[in-house]
Amino acid sequence: MTEPIPHRVYLFEQFRLDTAHLMLYRNGEPVSLPPKAVETLQALVERNGQIVDKEELMRIIWNDAVVEESNLSLYLHILRKTLGERADKKPFIETLRRRGYRFSAPVKWSEGTTASGLDDFIGRDEEISEIAGLLV
Repeated sequence: MTEPIPHRVYLFEQFRLDTAHLMLYRNGEPVSLPPKAVETLQALVERNGQIVDKEELMRIIWNDAVVEESNLSLYLHILRKTLGERADKKPFIETLRRRGYRFSAPVKWSEGTTASGLDDFIGRDEEISEIAGLLV
């Protein structure tokens, strides 16, 4: 039997981001997104509140592959359209001209394994912690 894979689930407003399956859920329903869009969201959510420049995002998402900057722009556009605005009418993903991008919504997270049901460990409040700064 293989060991369960540890992973994080991030919660922000009505969304749940499952890093093990690269899935985004809105109000418990799966949201159809390309895997690279979810990886882009994950990179920003894990650096919540921090400015991430284009070069760093490209390195995180595409590692050693050579891709056009337009790919990043496309996935950011898809994410902005999918996420919409926060409850306070601010964007989830901010663009800071000539500096980069920042995910700016309050985020909670929980660690679990793929062997346990997502709803099983997300429902336990004692396992959910506030993100305060960079998560690595």
